[in-house]
Amino acid sequence: MIFRFDSFELDTESFVLSASGSEVPVQPRALDVLIHLIRNRHRLVDKEELLAGPWGGAAVTDTAIHQALLLVRRALADTGAPQRFVKTIRGKGFRFIATVSVDERAQAQAQRTDETLMPR
Repeated sequence: MIFRFDSFELDTESFVLSASGSEVPVQPRALDVLIHLIRNRHRLVDKEELLAGPWGGAAVTDTAIHQALLLVRRALADTGAPQRFVKTIRGKGFRFIATVSVDERAQAQAQRTDETLMPR
């Protein structure tokens, strides 16, 4: 699936974030967090949900969550006020707030192409 927002494109199949066509380097765990926030953008995501999702229930500190969010914000150049992409609601959680378009057709087309290239 491809999510588009602002000048960014996030391809969840190839696990790549790009801005204006250029790949943006981002740590894998931070990219997992970004994908989780975008997929759940219509609601607030609390710390416990992030632990259960991107971290798979592993024991991590609050610092690890905040570090991953810092890396997400840095990759998106969302470091100032107001928060343009990831909004923190103190004591409650986080929410992806940018307008997102979803391109499922590109995903389906890529899958069809892969299937035709696979030997039978």
